[in-house]
Amino acid sequence: MGLTFPVGFLCFLGKFEKDSTECLKHLEPLEKEEGQNLHKEDSEEETEWPDPLALGGLIPEKHFASFDLCFLQEFIFKLLKIKEFELRELRKTLERARVEQEALQRQLVEFQNQQQRLEVELVGLKTYGVVLEKEFENLNMVLMLSHFSLQVMDTA
Repeated sequence: MGLTFPVGFLCFLGKFEKDSTECLKHLEPLEKEEGQNLHKEDSEEETEWPDPLALGGLIPEKHFASFDLCFLQEFIFKLLKIKEFELRELRKTLERARVEQEALQRQLVEFQNQQQRLEVELVGLKTYGVVLEKEFENLNMVLMLSHFSLQVMDTA
């Protein structure tokens, strides 16, 4: 059984992949630039940089770190949006299931009431059938008696 996703979710996911690809394209030249910076003189390396921990790990001259953070923030944000979307869909599904369950419960109660009425009606019909059988037997008895009495009168 495969997973199916709503169209909006797939569009959202496609936009995320496109944005990720664009972000990676921006990172490639910066990584090459950083590689070239490694070959520069040692004097540049000795220049004092601000404490990276004080800047939250971001060094303004090193753009790749901010792009990584930007990418991670965007990635987390999009994952959060996806999870929120999934949660909304699950809530909608749960609400539809509740409504359906309530409708089925009402229908079950109706069927149970109808079953009870039909069982009572069946008992009444069985009783009526027994009464009709007795009436039929009585009519047969009267018919037989009248037939015998006619024969007795004919012979007399």
